[in-house]
Amino acid sequence: MKAHLTRDPYLVKSVVHVLTIMNAFQTPGDLLRLRDVVERTGLGKCTCFRLLYTLQICGFAEKADQNRYRLLLDKKSREWSTYPTLDAKGSVGA
Repeated sequence: MKAHLTRDPYLVKSVVHVLTIMNAFQTPGDLLRLRDVVERTGLGKCTCFRLLYTLQICGFAEKADQNRYRLLLDKKSREWSTYPTLDAKGSVGA
């Protein structure tokens, strides 16, 4: 994380971490192991796992097989392949 970002009192570090993970997926359909995400982001293994799990539960990523994840966003077109919604309590809706 850039130095000026670490001193910003309004910055939500968890959001920065999620975006860092999303940027680790370099091409649409890119399949990454947890180990790959850790290497590409420099974040801890537990942090990457928890955030990937959260992205998966919220419908922004999927676990393609036992060990690999796929982001459900085509970053070039900025379109989601699914349209997850969260209610006020953070539960995933249709």
